Amino acid sequence: MVDPISDAERSTFNRRVRIGTTLLVGVSAGLVSLQADPTLAQAAGAVVGGLVLGYLLGRYVVPSGPAPATRQRREHERENPFADGGDDDRETRSEEERRQRDTNRR
Repeated sequence: MVDPISDAERSTFNRRVRIGTTLLVGVSAGLVSLQADPTLAQAAGAVVGGLVLGYLLGRYVVPSGPAPATRQRREHERENPFADGGDDDRETRSEEERRQRDTNRR
């Protein structure tokens, strides 16, 4: 049986994908600039520009934060009034009202 992916594994994978995207775009920009027969400074500038663009692209494309299923589960647990075993204010209020009525009858 396969266990769910942990948050640590997910963040490691996302970081590696971001780094890979950054390097791929940066090296690609450098290789494309070589077709124009640039000077060394121009080729280095193209690589640096590509790395910056690749970093921004990686930040935009690769998700960050918890997994969507984990985020949905956390939101559902917060919204569910019965998540603590079914005790909510109505039950305690009705018990208090019942005690108050019993006290008034005596």
